[in-house]
Amino acid sequence: MTIFIFFIAIPLQVLSSCPPAREQMKVSKGFFDRILAGCIADCLGLDGGKAACTFNYSTGGFLNEVCPVNQSFAQTFEVSNQKIMFCNASNENINTASKYKLCTHAAFGPWFRFNSAKTDFEPMQNVIGQQIKWKETAQQRGVKAILTLGSTTPEGGLNPGNWSILAANPDSRKMLTRQLVKLMDENKFDGISVNWQYSGCPNKICAAGNKKDKENLVLLMKSLYAAVKERGKLLFLLLPHWDVSLSTGYDLVNLWSQVDYFFLETFHLNDEMNSYLDYTASSLRVKYFMLFVQQYIKGPQQMRKVLAGFTSDVVLYKLTKPALVPKLKDSSVDISSQLHFKKVCRSVRGENFTLLLDDTNGNFAHNTTHVYVYEDYNSLKIKVQFVKSTGMAGMYYDGIVVDDVSNDCGCGPMPILRIASELLHGGGCDVKQCLN
Repeated sequence: MTIFIFFIAIPLQVLSSCPPAREQMKVSKGFFDRILAGCIADCLGLDGGKAACTFNYSTGGFLNEVCPVNQSFAQTFEVSNQKIMFCNASNENINTASKYKLCTHAAFGPWFRFNSAKTDFEPMQNVIGQQIKWKETAQQRGVKAILTLGSTTPEGGLNPGNWSILAANPDSRKMLTRQLVKLMDENKFDGISVNWQYSGCPNKICAAGNKKDKENLVLLMKSLYAAVKERGKLLFLLLPHWDVSLSTGYDLVNLWSQVDYFFLETFHLNDEMNSYLDYTASSLRVKYFMLFVQQYIKGPQQMRKVLAGFTSDVVLYKLTKPALVPKLKDSSVDISSQLHFKKVCRSVRGENFTLLLDDTNGNFAHNTTHVYVYEDYNSLKIKVQFVKSTGMAGMYYDGIVVDDVSNDCGCGPMPILRIASELLHGGGCDVKQCLN
């Protein structure tokens, strides 16, 4: 009912104008999530078929499928002084990414789990054993290797509750700083990435958080920043992309001088009221995420420390009832899986899918039983152009695991990362015709 009322209040003509521009207005996560998710649900027919906005349909497979696969990537940037492509090195595909110089920085880990009883870190040998050679190879190729510290669970490193405890007083902050810097030095990393998910909002539940986290985080980052700068290393901090979490736990005005780079997981759109629309974030949605950040840092020049996240995840919806055009509500749509990018290439080329191409709001492909949501050259180009136009430091890539490293799509290895890196830095092979 809430969504229906919003649509009555704000007439929608086409998806590109939905929701209306809000650059000069205060934004609210819950409000815009419901508006945008409801609008796209309408356009897909997931909201009972009463569409308030429309798409231009394009029927068929991929256009101009032959492209110069063998054209080598033209390295046109220097890691030290150009835009950053910060990659999450979560599997062996980082080797291909570093071979083609698609990442300037790569986050490895967590390599260490915090033992609260001993108040010390223990090595996660299975992770280190997998990643140490990838790290060494990446560094040999000029990539800055960053040690990730943090997780949402005790099993994965350092959970939100322990971050809160360790940041709470001067002695524990000094101890933590000493431990983290030691791990960075001993394992020959080029910096540290603090992934506290999230200050003041453990596991996204702000009501259960410590209200002192906001000021304690600044003090912790100040301690860490001084220590890593003494060694000529880098410090990254993960930010939430919700306005509530940002205001609750992050004093960005004071954090700005204690961090080299902030990065946001602006990958997917979902909301407690619209979990059936957990798909790759559109360029429009990424802009709203950035508006949240801009509200709190109080200065456009500070965007030069911010990285916007993107991914190559492909989300697949399975319709429980076949339909020529999807017209089912959320309870009838199963998000079957998040897939490799090459899956959508094969399906859309080999099966009779209808394409709904909208570079601003997102790309969809559907037949009578399934809906894919994916990134292509055109939609990614808009995101990269936005990053460059707003003076951001670069981008954070979380899709290494699911990018097309084996070139099954015929677009060259790792096309999504490659497109973004080439657009961000200039030059290289134009692979536009492979993906739309």
